[in-house]
Amino acid sequence: MKQHNNTTCRQAYTLQEMAQIFGKHRSWAYRMVREGRIKTITGFGAQLVPAHEIDRILGATPQSSSSDALTPKHSLTPNL
Repeated sequence: MKQHNNTTCRQAYTLQEMAQIFGKHRSWAYRMVREGRIKTITGFGAQLVPAHEIDRILGATPQSSSSDALTPKHSLTPNL
């Protein structure tokens, strides 16, 4: 499992958290699920996005060659 910012990476994220990771509104995350572009885990009254789905999307996202600062990292802790 990957590690980010010296903490153990989570295995799943809420749709709200996924939207934060990508800098989008939460309705974007729900739309991605509704369109079948993201697979979720459901249970216990929650819909969660597995970390491997976020990694898959990040791998398909074109990265800017000029700066890594714009590349989303799936960690919700701020870089200090």
